[in-house]
Amino acid sequence: MKSLWWVCLAAAVLCPESAVHAEAPPPDPEVRERQWTTHEEMLVFFDAATKISANSLAPHALGDLVQRSLSLLAADLDPHSHYLSAEAYAQYVQAQRPGYGGVGMELSEDRRGLLRCLPYPGTPAADAGIRDGDVLHAVDGTPVLGKRLPEVGWRIRGTSGSTVMLTVQTGVQAAREVEVTRARVRAPTVTAQPAGDLTWLRIYRFGATTPEELRNHLSEVPEGTPAVIDLRGNPGGGLYDAVDAARLFLPAGAIVTAIRDRDSLKVLAAESPPKIPNTQLILLQDERTASAAELFIAALTGNRRAVSAGSPTFGKGSTQRLIELMDGSALVLTDAVFLQPDRTPIPATGLPPTLHTDPAAATAVELWTLYRAQADHSADAEKAAGMLSIGE
Repeated sequence: MKSLWWVCLAAAVLCPESAVHAEAPPPDPEVRERQWTTHEEMLVFFDAATKISANSLAPHALGDLVQRSLSLLAADLDPHSHYLSAEAYAQYVQAQRPGYGGVGMELSEDRRGLLRCLPYPGTPAADAGIRDGDVLHAVDGTPVLGKRLPEVGWRIRGTSGSTVMLTVQTGVQAAREVEVTRARVRAPTVTAQPAGDLTWLRIYRFGATTPEELRNHLSEVPEGTPAVIDLRGNPGGGLYDAVDAARLFLPAGAIVTAIRDRDSLKVLAAESPPKIPNTQLILLQDERTASAAELFIAALTGNRRAVSAGSPTFGKGSTQRLIELMDGSALVLTDAVFLQPDRTPIPATGLPPTLHTDPAAATAVELWTLYRAQADHSADAEKAAGMLSIGE
């Protein structure tokens, strides 16, 4: 399976991904030189690279050999670590500058390696006719299959007011070209609408404003009204933003997650009474639900505060660190994993739903019916267990 680097520096991405953090500035060149020359293993690598460059049948520039080696090394570490050439990293840096804009959509990767679109309502992407779940095939005529999400995002971003041509496909229809005008987009991360007897909220990604947006939307819902929180296509976002969103629903002391790096384990718990204590919650997920969105689901289902419905999630329970190298290239390295409340990792096969259903076709009526059936079954099971205990 290909990597899902849940960054929001994509096309769609509205801001840099807060869970991918920058390393401290590297030491000066003289210190770096002394460091690598003190390791005999690195001298062996240098010796091998220079001799391959000088003696192999096909000519290889030393710089190309080093870049290829780093790329293979990073990719071999885990599915989410990788190497950025100096050119690619420079494109990333440029895409973050003031005056650059996107098209207002998230990008995520499904299990087949296809990149799929999730446009925010009222943004250039949505207004141009791009739909939720559309497959992205090309950017300005350049195919995106096999390319990492950040690279695709940098290609889509550009000067506000300029245009980009996206080749997309809806379902089994023929692929079509859509011209989108870039803009500085600041869309809300949460939307809400009534759905029969339920409230239907959608979280597009987790950002700094997500907890407040969730709380504001749910404060307008009558007491006791159930809610669906739609996380389909949500590629993640800010790790701690997802933690804070989960804390809205959990009692003080409830474990939200634990973050394990190479040296320590940091447990994050709810710190105060829940702001939203009584709303019955159904979390809708699919194979594109990833990373911080999986943390949110695990926190609420693991504490029996919600049930999930749909299909298994993507399966990415880790964070990455962006480390700049001396030649202007960079490494994206996995530096930590986050755990479920019971301290087990997010399965690579994804989080299974409590209620299995087709997430693409799920309706409020269906989800509520499944929820009630599951609740009745659980109540009967608890009653039977109680009777057995009395009988013993």
